[in-house]
Amino acid sequence: MAGTSFNSKAVELFGYDRPELAEMNILNLMDEKDLSHEVIFSKTEGKEAVESRALKKDRSSIYIEYSYSRWSLNGTDVMTFILSDISKRKEAEENLRRIQNELEMRVNERTMELRSLIDLSVLPVRIFKEDGSCIYSNNAAVRLGIKPGRDYNISGDLLFIKNNCLEKIDSVFKQGGVFTSRPVFIEPGEFPGYNTHCSAVLVFHFYSVASSSSPAGRVVNLVEDVTEHYRAEKFNRDLEDQKNRSSFLVNELEQERSRISKELHDSIGQLLTAAKFNIELFEKTSKEENKYISGTRELLIKAGRELREVIFALYPANFEKSDINFLIKTLIKEFPGNLALDVKYIPNDDFHDLSAKAKIIIFRIVQEALNNIIKHSGAKEAEIRMHRTESCLNLTIKDDGIGLNIQDENTRTNSYGLHNMKERAALLNGDFQIEPDLNRGTVINILFPANEVL
Repeated sequence: MAGTSFNSKAVELFGYDRPELAEMNILNLMDEKDLSHEVIFSKTEGKEAVESRALKKDRSSIYIEYSYSRWSLNGTDVMTFILSDISKRKEAEENLRRIQNELEMRVNERTMELRSLIDLSVLPVRIFKEDGSCIYSNNAAVRLGIKPGRDYNISGDLLFIKNNCLEKIDSVFKQGGVFTSRPVFIEPGEFPGYNTHCSAVLVFHFYSVASSSSPAGRVVNLVEDVTEHYRAEKFNRDLEDQKNRSSFLVNELEQERSRISKELHDSIGQLLTAAKFNIELFEKTSKEENKYISGTRELLIKAGRELREVIFALYPANFEKSDINFLIKTLIKEFPGNLALDVKYIPNDDFHDLSAKAKIIIFRIVQEALNNIIKHSGAKEAEIRMHRTESCLNLTIKDDGIGLNIQDENTRTNSYGLHNMKERAALLNGDFQIEPDLNRGTVINILFPANEVL
């Protein structure tokens, strides 16, 4: 291929003088170690660019990219080459490969370091390759029963398929990033690879670790056992539901008490009053004294008094308009059967700002406590203290009776009144404590958070 013609850029690229190049064969410029230029003779035309190495005049090697075509000039075959120096690009590509290889090596080294650390972790951890196969499970995962089989691949994991997690997990493997599943319920033996010893609630966290070939060359899966947390949350929800039901029942009960109280006052109360009035009228107009008539009048007076006590116990008149201090003092004064009991009430505030809910609950607790003291304690004295601070309201009820033995089966069986008080206190998040002391009385102490009683 003598008689080659080169332009000035080619002269500059190869370092020869133009006359020198004119006498050279194009193949003399190709590096013998690179045989890619042989395609020149195997094809009529090279439409795609070819990368090759070439030799400069000083015999240094450079990378070139060329395309060529064959054509005829006056019956002579002519080949035209268009060349570009791509040495800097090839150098950059080589540097990039070297960096990627170093990164891959460091990732592998870091993976081994992580394995050592993960082995010490109390949390179950698995490591996946980018193809979804599991290459490692730490001891905590094995103890929990999470141990994938030899042919396991996360793309076929029935647990994640059932819980609609696979698409998000697949995104971590292909694009990198982080994914955390919602709590997943697992029964023993329900899914292959998850042989938990009992029912469990697990949360799966996926974290990608980049490599040269993929945004997620490794994927670390941390498994969080939230079973106890879930049970605690469920217990709190159930407790809140029970509290709401209790509150609803208490409200219904108070409304029914109010209705019955008004009906007793408006019906039986008026009948007793009318009967007493008729008896008194008869006594005034009768000329003779009749002991039966007098006895009937006394019975009517007693019945009216007891009816007022029952009505007050059910639902005191003007309850909504009265403050708690007035209600408790009236309760002490009119409580049935309290003639032998000296009760003192000691408040440190007027408590005008108590909510209607707090007022009725505290009133009913005091009412129940007095009923227990009178019926069961044999006490001669009792004291009710209500003390308010910035953070709480403290209600204390104590007596000098025989006390309680809470270890006694009979006491536990017949402790409906105590249970009733404790349940009512819980409606205001009250801390109910009882201090029974045989032969030295009983102290009931309840702490209500300030924000619950206002």
